[in-house]
Amino acid sequence: MDENTLSMAEKMNQLYQEREEQYKKREKLFDDRSKQLQSLANALEKQKNSQEQKATDLDNREKELDQIQDALAAKVEDMEKQETALKNWEQETKESLAKAKQEQENELIKKRQELQMEKLQAQNLSIELQAERDNLKMMQENLKLYPDMSLPTDKETELQAKIETLQSRLSMAEKERDSKTEQMEKLQKDFDAKEAELANLQLKAEDSSTDPEVEEKLRKRNGELQGKVIELNKQVKSLQRDLDDQAKDKEELQRQLEENSNQPESHDLSAEELTLPEFENVTTRHNTDGIIVDAVCGEKNYHFRFDSLPCYEISVPRRETKNLKEVIYQMNAEMPEYKASYDEYEKAAVLTGWYDRRISAEELVELAVDASRNFK
Repeated sequence: MDENTLSMAEKMNQLYQEREEQYKKREKLFDDRSKQLQSLANALEKQKNSQEQKATDLDNREKELDQIQDALAAKVEDMEKQETALKNWEQETKESLAKAKQEQENELIKKRQELQMEKLQAQNLSIELQAERDNLKMMQENLKLYPDMSLPTDKETELQAKIETLQSRLSMAEKERDSKTEQMEKLQKDFDAKEAELANLQLKAEDSSTDPEVEEKLRKRNGELQGKVIELNKQVKSLQRDLDDQAKDKEELQRQLEENSNQPESHDLSAEELTLPEFENVTTRHNTDGIIVDAVCGEKNYHFRFDSLPCYEISVPRRETKNLKEVIYQMNAEMPEYKASYDEYEKAAVLTGWYDRRISAEELVELAVDASRNFK
């Protein structure tokens, strides 16, 4: 074996070793990506569980808010009943005072008439009594003036009986006068009491409508009731807004749950469905997990992977510099949905993105093109 053959063998052996190292790097890269995707799947599962818990919490909160709203509605209804009862009580009080005032006025008029009648009767009795007194006094004076004056026995008996009758009537008249006087005094006291009570009722009736303190109390009470009703209405409206916001959040969470749920796939995008009319050098190759479709558009190389970890890669030839490393670091920090890296073997900057196999071919191309715009 000559030197040229030996050198060629060494070079081939070196190339095989380099290729083996590249395969190991790629295998390590795929393992890292697999771990990242598994971590992403775990995070999505955790997010799904969290969103389900949030949805449950929202349902419980909605039920609690419904109960609070019902309680507030009952409270508002109770406050309205109290306000109505207060107005009814106020109206009934005014009517009762007016009725009591009218009754007292009627009673007072009646008492005045009775008192006037008693006064007239007392005056008549006093006149009659005075006449009897005068008659009796005159008869007594006649007997004193004419002591020897004889009178017929029957006339004397009649006169004596008349004197006794007059004395008895006088005594009865005095007693009746005293009784009438006492009755008059009692009637006067009743009259004064009724008049004072009437004046008091009049003041109460006037105070109920004109007294600033009573009006202020009633106005304050009505204001408090109205304020409570308004405040409860505000709380109901606020709770209603919270319910509406919670319902929106619930719908959004349900939408996200539906998007992230592990539902059976109705259709998976295949490599055969991927058409790239605007790309050049479109080729298809197989690897151990599936199919890779390669394409070129301008200076950018596209790789669409249809395997257990569906993803797409955009690579652009670049020289590795400090500035490029900073750009890659910044892209990874600002765009977590992508993975930026540098392929030392291809001497190219690589941007990797993942996709759902249930999307259409057009959506996949659009995702890749959108990602490629991050390369300046």
